[in-house]
Amino acid sequence: LCEGSFFYPPSRGRRPTDGVRAPIAEFARNGSDLATGGFIYRGELFPALRGRLLMSSSGGRILTSRISGDSSLSRLMVGNQREVTEAGITGIRPGPTGELFILTKGGGIYELQKQTASAGSKKRRRPLLCWAL
Repeated sequence: LCEGSFFYPPSRGRRPTDGVRAPIAEFARNGSDLATGGFIYRGELFPALRGRLLMSSSGGRILTSRISGDSSLSRLMVGNQREVTEAGITGIRPGPTGELFILTKGGGIYELQKQTASAGSKKRRRPLLCWAL
């Protein structure tokens, strides 16, 4: 068995690698910050995320990675990041149509949506509530 690119449980000596596939992306743990789940985004609302791996961490991060080519993880920023982070992210899950829901410690469920300008406002606003860096 492997844990990321490392064999588990750790032991000395060489192990066979036949039949072992490398991970799509590897989550580097920082102390108690652990991956809490992930999935491939198949929704329609955020075309830039379609086909990308999305992961959440116990430290309140939402990460994204391509599943081919450069598979390094980058942080997914959320428009109301402070509110969501303070609520304590416990997971990110797809809804029935593939769109994104963030789950929080207090039982909160946040659906990520495109942001729209209010009818009375003529100020140009950032079009997405979330985006990949």
